[in-house]
Amino acid sequence: MYFKLALAVTFACILAFAIYLVTYVGFFKPVDLKTATALPAIKLLYKDYTGPYHKIVATIETVEKWAKENNVDCTKSFGEYLDNPDIVEEGRLRARGGCIVNEFPANVPADFKTMEYPERKYVTVVFTGAPSIGPFTAYPAARDHMQENRLKSAGSVIEQYEIHGQKEMTTTYFFPVE
Repeated sequence: MYFKLALAVTFACILAFAIYLVTYVGFFKPVDLKTATALPAIKLLYKDYTGPYHKIVATIETVEKWAKENNVDCTKSFGEYLDNPDIVEEGRLRARGGCIVNEFPANVPADFKTMEYPERKYVTVVFTGAPSIGPFTAYPAARDHMQENRLKSAGSVIEQYEIHGQKEMTTTYFFPVE
């Protein structure tokens, strides 16, 4: 009798924690998807990264720290994910991480790079949950939208991160299309 009660309480606690966790990371938050739009040129200050995509944060933080120390506006950081994780081995995944800047700084460290994407068309998805949930919310929404509208993917996805406070963040996903 006590065993069944303990098991039921344990199960209820695990279920409650799972519901809390899924809600906390924003799994059920809506995604704001916009049809292909031409966006102005995007200037990137970044470092290359190779490895599991979920570990790119340290690379982005390195660029953000340098930008702050050198008075470079880095209110919008980014990750650009170059490989498909369904095809490429996790340890070989390539990405770029850093800041979206208005102008390129003059004194960029040797291990940093700069690049500018010209104006192009994107399907954009805005999501206010945790970026780690993006592959389960934003990516499927964009993929479905592109299929429905017969849009072809035209490059790697750029995730733009904007922190609004201690617990508030917006991730804008840019899916380039033709």
